[in-house]
This record gives sequence, structure tokens and C-alpha cells, in this order.
Amino acid sequence: MIEIRNIVKRYDHSSINILEEITCSFPDKGFFVIVGETGCGKSTFLKSLAGMINVEGSILLDGKKPADVRAADIGFVFQDFKLVKNETVIQSVMDGPIAAGFNENDSHLMAENALSTCGVNSLEEKMCSALSFGQMQRVGIARAIAKKPRYLFADEPTGNLDEENAKSIMRLLYEISSDALVIIVTHQLKIAQSYADAVFSMSNGKLVEMDLKKDKESIDGKENVSRENESVNFKKEKKTNQWKWIFRKRMTEMKRHWIVALMLFLLSIGTGIFLQMVDDSIRSYEGIESENYTEDTYTISSNTMLQIDKKELLELFSDSECSLLDPCNLVVSQKTGIKVNENN
Repeated sequence: MIEIRNIVKRYDHSSINILEEITCSFPDKGFFVIVGETGCGKSTFLKSLAGMINVEGSILLDGKKPADVRAADIGFVFQDFKLVKNETVIQSVMDGPIAAGFNENDSHLMAENALSTCGVNSLEEKMCSALSFGQMQRVGIARAIAKKPRYLFADEPTGNLDEENAKSIMRLLYEISSDALVIIVTHQLKIAQSYADAVFSMSNGKLVEMDLKKDKESIDGKENVSRENESVNFKKEKKTNQWKWIFRKRMTEMKRHWIVALMLFLLSIGTGIFLQMVDDSIRSYEGIESENYTEDTYTISSNTMLQIDKKELLELFSDSECSLLDPCNLVVSQKTGIKVNENN
């Protein structure tokens, strides 16, 4: 049960009230609709019930503040879906139960059941970025109900949908309301009133119940399913799983940045090693050339006091160590480095 007492919400640094001393209550189960003009405060009221917005006054969900039960007992369907584009459908739906503290295996099973309830179980492995508007809406609802919340709030759940799909979503929410309290805000009064237990109008910050005839089956026979209290040990496990979920989400957000940084680092290291190898090769080649051509040589010519016969010299160096250099007509010893004029 939700009890609301004199809640007020003002614009920052303004005397204008978005919500004006609203006092009302909602039962444990049922399907309730809030309608009103754009900007009248419908979404603000809904988010305050979910503990997403702070307001003056008192909001109690079974005697507890919304922020204290939001992770486990509140499901929220956003107008813009809030699906993670680089996740598959099953991964996105599992985020709800994991955030509530369920382990990964249980979360996977709960996500499958929620997708089946919403009629989109065939989309489990499809990327969220590849879904149509109608599919995203159903996946968003599946994520909100996967953890089996006691309270389900939906902000414009039929927005951007054609009439047929809008009716389908309303029927789905109506079925869910047999086990939970469902409150939605919408512009489509004609469709909503056929399913709602009650319709409220939001105007000038006030919430007023409308007296409308409803063309729908009686909901008096809805089951009253009680929820067992969780044990202390299970609460500790849930808290641990919540930290794991937060860590996993942060790692997912940072993964691409770390990969890019690592690739740039490895590229710079590889480039430096390659350039060093090239430089070492050039230096090694230059050293060999310098060693071959800078040895001290001795020339014996007709101007010297020593005369050596060319024939004898050739016989002396007749092995492979000697070679004849035609351009300068010199016999060169590779061992001694002696250069001898051919004419002597």
C-alpha cells in the first residue's frame, strides 16, 4: 500500500509548485492511470513514488521510504526505454534482478520468464539497438517486472505506439496488476480507461480522481499473493550481488576506453622497437664498410727501395685471397692489405 501525505515539489529557486500538497493512497494491487497535459507534473509525481525525486511531505510504501525498497520492490518503465544498446535483450532484462540482489543464474531464469510474459522471448539474443519501438517497450516492461516487484510504475508506456500495440501493452500491464500495484501516466485516456481500476487527472499540481465508466472485466477476483519476508542471510547476499552488479556496469562503461588506450600503448611500443631495429641495422652495416675500407695499406712502387717482381708476387698470393682490380691495375692482398703497382 502507498500512503501519500501533503507532498510538494517546487521548481528550483522558484515559488511555482509542480506538485501542490497531494494527499492520497493506493492499495496493494490494481491498475491505476494518471492523465494530464504535457508538463503538468505527471512524470514528476510518478518518479517521486519511485524514490527518484525528492519531495516535501511523506511517501510511504508499506511504511517504508521509496528509496529503501526501490532496488527490490519497485519496477520502473521509462518513457525512453533506457536499454543498453550494446547489450543483448536477455542481458538487459537480467540487470533488474541482479540490481535487486539475485545471483546470475536466478536472474537469467527470471529474465526468461519476464520475456515470455511480455511475448518477446524470441528476442533473447538480439541486440537492444536492433529492436523496434514496440519491441523496446515490451523489453523495457520485461526488465521492470523480471524481479517481480510489488510496485510497477510506467511513464508513457504506450508512447510512439500505434493503437493496436498500445492496446496490447495496456492488456499486459492489466494482467501484471493482478499480482502488483501498477500506476502509469499516459495521454491515451480512451485506451487506458478500458483497463484501469481508477483514472486520475493531474492539473495545476493537483491529483483528482475522475468518474469514468470502464468497459472491462471485473478485477475483483484477482489473486492476493503474499510475499514472504527475506531472511537476514539472503539480504546480505543481495547486498553483495548489488555491488557486483555496480562493478560490472562500471567495467562495461570503461572497457572501450581501456582497450583503445592499450592498443595505442602497444602501437607506440611496437613502433619504437621497429625503429630501433632499423637504426641498429644501419649502424652495423656502416661499421662493416668502415672496417673493410679503412685499414692501413702499404704501397710498394718503383719509387721505393724495395723491388718485387709481379710474377713472384702473384704466385705468392695465387690463392683466393688475391684479386685483380682492373680499373687501377693493382694486386690487393686481403690479409696484408699490400697494394703493388702492376708496372713493377
